[in-house]
Amino acid sequence: MKYEELKNYLDKNLSLREIAKESKKCLASVRYWLKKYNLKPNFKNFKNGYEYKNSVVDNHRVCPSCKINRHINEYYTRRKNNCTGYCKFCISRKTTERQRKLKKFMVKYKGGKCQNPNCSTPGGYNRSINSLDFHHTDQTKKEFNLSQVRLHKMNDKIKNELDKCTLLCANCHREIHEELVKERQKSI
Repeated sequence: MKYEELKNYLDKNLSLREIAKESKKCLASVRYWLKKYNLKPNFKNFKNGYEYKNSVVDNHRVCPSCKINRHINEYYTRRKNNCTGYCKFCISRKTTERQRKLKKFMVKYKGGKCQNPNCSTPGGYNRSINSLDFHHTDQTKKEFNLSQVRLHKMNDKIKNELDKCTLLCANCHREIHEELVKERQKSI
């Protein structure tokens, strides 16, 4: 990427993502060339402007999410000994919220209740989303654990994996695995 081209994008107050989209380069490439030419992006085009005021004072800083002044040890360390913008508590809370939201979409996609016809709850268990599990009917075709998905949105990869699963309540899921273990032990 040429210096003049990049400078023109920055003069138009485009964000890094907008520059990447317009120049048909990846975001990492745009960052690389900014660093190489020692250019700084103009962050004023962020909503309400962007001014970095959250500096460390006496090993403390204020988390912009919870507005609590916390010790620097309560932040994750990132590259070059910098710490994250949000405290560990807020990052954990946001991650949990994101994962629960994704699980709601996945459970809704599979019908919202236990699909075992022999389920002890008439009509299939559906009271708590935390008690519903995804059981891979054929373990050999399993590409990844759905409980370890760290994405933000449902996509085709997740839907393809969900299509290989049955939605079960925790009790039915444990009973099925107990039967599988007994079958394996018989064959030994």
